[in-house]
Amino acid sequence: MKYLIVFFLVLLTTACTDSDNLVDSQPKFSATIVMEPYPLVTINSSQSVDLTILPDTRADLLSISGFHTNEPGVILFEQTVLDTLSEFDLIPNDNVFRLVVPTISFTESEDFTLVFTAFNSDSLVWRDSLSQIQIIRNNPPSITSITLSDTLNVNPLSWLWQIEMSEEDPDDTLKVSVEANFSTGWLLLASWKDDGLKKDLVALDQIIQAGFDSTARAGLQGETSFRFTVSDKSNNQVSEMRSSWVKNSPPVILDVDFPDTLIIQEGVNSFSFYAIRVSDPETLSDVDSVAMRIYGPDGSYILLDDGFHDDGLNEDEVAGDGWYSHLFVNPNLPQAEGDWRLTVYARDRVSQKSIEQNYPLIIRNP
Repeated sequence: MKYLIVFFLVLLTTACTDSDNLVDSQPKFSATIVMEPYPLVTINSSQSVDLTILPDTRADLLSISGFHTNEPGVILFEQTVLDTLSEFDLIPNDNVFRLVVPTISFTESEDFTLVFTAFNSDSLVWRDSLSQIQIIRNNPPSITSITLSDTLNVNPLSWLWQIEMSEEDPDDTLKVSVEANFSTGWLLLASWKDDGLKKDLVALDQIIQAGFDSTARAGLQGETSFRFTVSDKSNNQVSEMRSSWVKNSPPVILDVDFPDTLIIQEGVNSFSFYAIRVSDPETLSDVDSVAMRIYGPDGSYILLDDGFHDDGLNEDEVAGDGWYSHLFVNPNLPQAEGDWRLTVYARDRVSQKSIEQNYPLIIRNP
């Protein structure tokens, strides 16, 4: 369970290098600690300032320490933080300081004290402690709406989705993960953060718009369940399910690079290079295998070879170009001479098979 421990303070004492400038301009501070799995401390400092006396005064650096009120000699944590861009402080120079402190035990029955010192570039120093603690149970985030098309097809635009969320803490960066229910169980497709980076348009607006890339789409077919999970920084989670019909088309054989005639000496091993060019409407990431059947002169099935690969290794020149290559051991059987037939096909990740393509191969003895 996550808790918010909220402190309120009006600073009663002020120390500075020029005390005359601080008359009637005592800083006000508030602090929030978010518990589990780690405390996240947010310190907000604001000035009640007569702008004609002390204009634009702000804090640049904050030093904070905490301890049990009844054990002031035992420091639980002590850190210094700048008001600069970080993983937790998404808006720099806004007079809001955010820092992570070590995990410590806060309970409703105990009293805690924070001691902090704020500095600014004019060497002004403010120092005080606060020990009045109010513990408020913080609810997990909620999902307001999910927009996902009823039909997902080869058009990438159909895979765009949007989720709107709600969170009590407006500064909490929410994360969304999406899983799909494959035959083997739930598998993670991708995850996104509401941080304004990568595919997220606006940070902390509690809205994420994204789409599943070709790798995530591959392997999905038919009625598919998707699970959207929203979590906050303390890993409080909420999930909702949506279903869509996924249209997945089989791969297509586009071209081949085969020899049409082979001269083979009986009992002697020889090799020939074969390449098959394949495409898939869901992109090549959906292609699972490329294979070739070999039929002898009498029409009987002789051999299946599924060692074709598009990884840029050995005989394959370029990885990911759609050309699946293989160096094949030619038949050296006594009955090898004659008219052979090569049948090639490809399968995708949901076992859909392309239309078979047939090619003649003439084998002659020297």
